[in-house]
Parts: sequence; C-alpha cells; structure tokens
Amino acid sequence: MSIDDLRALREFEGAGLPATERDRLARITTTMPAEVVTLLRGALYAELRRSCEDAPVGMPESHTRAGWTPTLGRLNGALSGLNVIGWVTPSEQRSVTIALDAALIEVLEADAEQWDWLSEQERTESVEGRVRAAEHSATIERFLASLSERPEPATLLIPASLLGPIREGADDALAVVSQEIDHGTDPRECCRRLSAICDLLDLIDGSGDDEPASDVDATGHARTVTELAALMLPILTTTVRDLDDADPSKPGAEAELLLMRELHTEASRAADG
Repeated sequence: MSIDDLRALREFEGAGLPATERDRLARITTTMPAEVVTLLRGALYAELRRSCEDAPVGMPESHTRAGWTPTLGRLNGALSGLNVIGWVTPSEQRSVTIALDAALIEVLEADAEQWDWLSEQERTESVEGRVRAAEHSATIERFLASLSERPEPATLLIPASLLGPIREGADDALAVVSQEIDHGTDPRECCRRLSAICDLLDLIDGSGDDEPASDVDATGHARTVTELAALMLPILTTTVRDLDDADPSKPGAEAELLLMRELHTEASRAADG
C-alpha cells in the first residue's frame, strides 16, 4: 500500500483527528434538566455499588488486570459521571451541560426500568411510593426521548493495512505465552491469553492468504489488540530508524508506524473502559 493510500485511509476512518474529535463520534453534548441530574446521581451511586458487588473474587481473575478490567471500566464510568454532575446534591439543583456517552445512557435506561418496576409493586410500595416511582421513570423517559440522537458505543477498528503486522504480533505473542508457561506462569491465565489471541486471529482470518479489503471491527478484543500492538511498535520503530531517508519505502513505513501507535492508543483506551 502506498503512502497516499495510507493517508487516505487515515482520513477516511478519522484516525488523524485529535482525540477530542474522535470522542465526539461516541458522545453527544446536551443540557440535562435538574430533575434528571438528581436521578442520574442516584443511579450512578447504585452503579458504583453494583460494580463493587460484581468484582472478581475467584482465582486467577481476582489477581489479574484482565479479571478486574470490566469492574474498573464500570467504576471509572460512574466516577466520571459523578465528577461532572457533582457528588453531593446541592441545596438547589440546576441543569447541567454534559457529554453523554452510551454507558451513561445505559445507566439512565436501567434506572428508568427500575423505577417503572417499583411503580408496580403493590405489596412492597405505598401508593405514594408507586406514584413517585412512576414520575421518576417518566422523567427519565421524557429526557431520553428528547435527545436528537443517541451516542454509539465506541468501536475499535483495525485498519486493513495493519492486519499483516497484527498477525505478526500474534505470532510473537503466542511464542511469549508459551515461554511463560515453561517458566511457571499461571497456566489458566496463559490459556486465557492463548484463547484470546486465537479468537482475534479467527476474527481477522489469520489463516487466509489474502488480506481483507476492509477494516476489522475488534471492539471486543481491545486487550489483545493492545498487547499485539505493543509488541509490534518496537519492531516498526526499528524498521523506520534503519531506513535511509532517501529510501522510497520510508514514508510508507513511517505511516504504518503512526497508524500502529494510534491503534495502540485507541485499544488501550477501549480496554480500560
């Protein structure tokens, strides 16, 4: 692939945009009414509690980053939301301008469902409590219905031009895991990593002779992509450094290195939630 092709690919997928521009693809900025802010605050506190309850307790998950990643992702999302709207309910709650992402939308939707369920519990809730719950559910539903668009969950795309290097990184990663098994690393953790690498290879058709013509959606494989990109970055950096400036292949190698750095950054962000 030529340097012009790589540049066109970056422009098409938005890889060359600043981080704030890329984030806007998965967020919408809106003004949240005061009553919805109050309900969201309570919902985020509930999300914090649920996240802690769902924390890994068994081995080896509780002693690995991978095991904690889902919990930490939920905690970070709730913490970020509370940092924006405030942890403490003020004496007079005001509307808040907020950048909503898909995770916050899901928190609000789950809260509306919970209030709706409570509004129907005649045995456990008073009449006043059921009416209040119905009002809370309706308040959230009205706000969600007022949104002109819904943010999409962030996706992780592997550019078609990087599938070859990612395969090479997978081969290196398989060798690394095999060595770790020989040196006594927890076999269950090694099996998890081997399975994750093989799953990614299946996704990008690692046994095929022809390169896919389009990017590959690897959103569910962010941790593995992060690991493989990290393995390839030193190799690509050395390749660029060893090429003479007059070498016609150097611009293409530099563009490939830049794409890999951006993929590593995006995958790391997705893996951390």
